[in-house]
Amino acid sequence: MNATARCSVCGAVLQPDRLGGRCPACLIGLGTHPAPEPEPAEASSPPAAPGAHRVGDYVLVRQLGIGAMGIVYEAEQVSLKRKVALKMLHPNRPDIHTLAQRLRLEAEAAASLNHPHIVRIYEAGEHDGQPFFTMELVEGRELSHHLSPAGVVLPGAVLPPDARRNGPLAVAASVLLKIALAVHYAHQHGILHRDLKPGNIIIDQGGEPHLTDFGLAKLLDRDQPMKSETGSIVGTVAFMAPEQAAGQNRRISTAADIYSLGATLYAMLTGQPPFRAETLMEALRLVVDEEPRHPKTLNGNIDQELATICLKCLEKEPARRYASAHALASDLERWLRRQPIEARPVRTWGRLWRWCRREPKLAGMTAGLILLLAVSTGLAMTLYAGEKERRIRTELESAQRSKSLLARIEREGPVTNKLVLSAEDVSLFTRHDCHPDSTELRLNLASRVPSHLPHRVVPFYGNLTEYLQAALRQQQVLVLFDLLLYGSHDDLAADLPAANRHIVRADPVVYAFARQRQVPLSPVAQELYDGQPELRGAIITHVDSGIGSLQDLKQRSFAFDDAQSTLGAVVPRAVLVAAGVFARDLAQITNCSPDTVLSAVRTGQLDAGVVRWSDVELMLKAGVPLRVLSELRCPSALWVVTGDVPSDATAALQDAFLALRNPEILSGVDCQLTGLARPRLADYEALGDVIARARHFDRP
Repeated sequence: MNATARCSVCGAVLQPDRLGGRCPACLIGLGTHPAPEPEPAEASSPPAAPGAHRVGDYVLVRQLGIGAMGIVYEAEQVSLKRKVALKMLHPNRPDIHTLAQRLRLEAEAAASLNHPHIVRIYEAGEHDGQPFFTMELVEGRELSHHLSPAGVVLPGAVLPPDARRNGPLAVAASVLLKIALAVHYAHQHGILHRDLKPGNIIIDQGGEPHLTDFGLAKLLDRDQPMKSETGSIVGTVAFMAPEQAAGQNRRISTAADIYSLGATLYAMLTGQPPFRAETLMEALRLVVDEEPRHPKTLNGNIDQELATICLKCLEKEPARRYASAHALASDLERWLRRQPIEARPVRTWGRLWRWCRREPKLAGMTAGLILLLAVSTGLAMTLYAGEKERRIRTELESAQRSKSLLARIEREGPVTNKLVLSAEDVSLFTRHDCHPDSTELRLNLASRVPSHLPHRVVPFYGNLTEYLQAALRQQQVLVLFDLLLYGSHDDLAADLPAANRHIVRADPVVYAFARQRQVPLSPVAQELYDGQPELRGAIITHVDSGIGSLQDLKQRSFAFDDAQSTLGAVVPRAVLVAAGVFARDLAQITNCSPDTVLSAVRTGQLDAGVVRWSDVELMLKAGVPLRVLSELRCPSALWVVTGDVPSDATAALQDAFLALRNPEILSGVDCQLTGLARPRLADYEALGDVIARARHFDRP
């Protein structure tokens, strides 16, 4: 059984969905409370008695909203049996007397107005010393709920019958047109609104706007009826005119409402007011001193003429705005009819001149600064001309050297076993300065690179050498790296016994080969893939191939990932031999990239092949009908130091590799490399048996 909701002050039973944690009497401070009702036996509470919460001739039904000054309720007028909106002040406010006077002023101001787009006032009165007034109940939501960066979307919006435009921007113009006519009607009756904003415009279920909340209204034919102190600010900062934000109450006229209409149109076109700030003081400063951003910078679909209408309303000087709200409505009507508007856009020079008039001292200082900068710039350009000419010559020479080097890489890379590039050559690609004269140590960085890729990987390896040089320099080790790029692991392994002062990226099979030859190597780092020091792959086939195990591969076509790599060639060969499948048993053997193998197996061009495990996982998650015949694993590549590299340089190199986090450098070495860790040499102990078994694959 649900607990019965009771008022937190008087204990009265509350009806469901009514008024929150206090009864209406306590919430608005009426001072009278109905007798507490007993706890009901059923799960749901019965409705309150019709007269339980009365304010004079009115019975409060539910709370509609809370504004800056008061609370608005839906109420029923007993004598006339009609629904109304009833507004009362917030209870227990220290400025209750000032607010009561403002509330009476709102009722007095709006009661004299009878316009289809202004909410009508029915009655003003007091109940137990608490002022209130009642007004027409409009079923709908505030305009602020319909704003979006693309314009205003109203489900039942009604455009003028002669409108030749449609869409959210036309709806915004139509809404403001009707509100502008309502404001003009109020101005003709001597009343300013002074708090025009989307929150004070209610859109009914038919899409028609209704202006409400004259709580800040000022009667034009009276002298300061609200008795606000000199310089005090009333209204909503985001939508108020500059003269109103500056507290210049004597300057406030109908032009202030026209500015607020323009700010409301700006919000309808862009989804935000002309100015936004973190603090009140900053917001006031922006409204008074800054020009609003052009609406088209926030919504590129805004028509230039509609933006001009909006910005004319937002002029800082009241005299530059529309002469009346009716003139604004007329321009909006012309825009909706696709007729020429009267407003003219403010050009850049006009905005600059107006800013100079507003800030003469700052404008003078700016002009002096510009003159000083012009003189300084002229002198600097004279000095710069010679330096520019020298730099152009240097860049042309560097470009010519880069072109020659690239031609050499293209010429030698595919046909030679080893491509040698000096640190000076690499610097042409990386644009980093190379200082061989200040170097104490020169090392070779060696790696196997596919023969068709040297021109692509040289810049990446160049960035790696630049990183290592900088890291070692911080440890007082001055070193330069030359690049040695090999076309195959066999070529790299063959050079290892004679290698002197090398830093080598060694594939597991290369490392195992070097250990068998007792080549002196000092491992400094092991590569990580997704945080793991291992490489994973798989032998796959299509589910419709009829292959259910490795033994079924006999007399079928098969593709290896990479004939030179441990994971792509050595490990799968050992796995096939263990299953009794040899080269002579396969109908066709090819070597190609993992992507090509995967595509060929998916389309049935190949019966089976070796691919990366990450690609298999993606395909299986996507529902591709593949079958994994065997998972493949091997330890990842090692970075090792060979020859007589000094111990301090070796230690510094290990620290530099372990600290490497730059994803661009890592991906340049290997697209799936995520980091490096201390070597786990135990991972390589079983490789000797794997290599020996793999050698049996090709035997007749």
